[in-house]
Amino acid sequence: MKEEELARFYNVPVETYYELGRAKVKLRDILHWSEGSVIKLDRLSGEYIDVFIENQVFAKGEVIIVDEKFSIRLFQILTPEEIMEYSIE
Repeated sequence: MKEEELARFYNVPVETYYELGRAKVKLRDILHWSEGSVIKLDRLSGEYIDVFIENQVFAKGEVIIVDEKFSIRLFQILTPEEIMEYSIE
């Protein structure tokens, strides 16, 4: 696609989200949650998080703080082949 054709889409909003980790939790545990409860996730501290665009993993990144706000520093943009591997899992 040529640059001028692509430019038509520059202002289209795209949903992104960033997954820190996942946890399988039993309903009985959820019912006992309260403020201060700790939920263990499946990722290790310092491990890269997944960056999603429109529900499709797109990149890996790390959580950083910029101007007192959480931010993501992209570490790896996945290739089309890697994206397909993630969608199969």
